[in-house]
Amino acid sequence: MSFNLVYISKAVKPMQDAEIVILLEQSRTWNKSHGITGMLLYIEGSFLRFEGGRFIQALEGNESEVRLLFSKIQADNRHYDITKLHESIINKRNFEDWSMGFKSSNHKCFMEMPGSFPLDKSFLTKRKSDFFNVPLDFLKSFYNMNAFKGTN
Repeated sequence: MSFNLVYISKAVKPMQDAEIVILLEQSRTWNKSHGITGMLLYIEGSFLRFEGGRFIQALEGNESEVRLLFSKIQADNRHYDITKLHESIINKRNFEDWSMGFKSSNHKCFMEMPGSFPLDKSFLTKRKSDFFNVPLDFLKSFYNMNAFKGTN
C-alpha cells in the first residue's frame, strides 16, 4: 500500500530551462532517498489574466514521507496558490519507475492534449465525482506512453 497526492500551483515567474534542471535534480535526489515516485508537469502560457507557469504534480510513496515532502513543497518560494486536488491510499504505484517524471508544455498545446482540463479555479468548482481522477489520469498518460519512458 502506498499513498498518493496530486496538487496544482502557479509559478512565481516563468521558469528558465536551467531552473527546471535544478528543480528536477533536487527532486530526484530527494525522492530516491525517501522512496517517492511521481510526475511533474510544467505548463507555461497565458491563463486568464495570469501570464506565467503552472505546475501539476503527483507524488506517491509512504504516507508520512509524501506528507513531509508536500509540506516542503508548500514552503517553496518558486510557486504559490498551491491547491491539493487529491490524496488517497493506493494499492499500486502509478509511477513506480520514475523518481520524478517530467514534461513541459505551453498552455495552447496542453489544452489540445487528450484529457487536458482547465488550469484555473473553475476546474475546482466541479463536483468531486466529476474530476476525481482527471489530473492523476492525465499525468499517468505520460508514464504510459513509451515515448516518455526513462525521462525520470
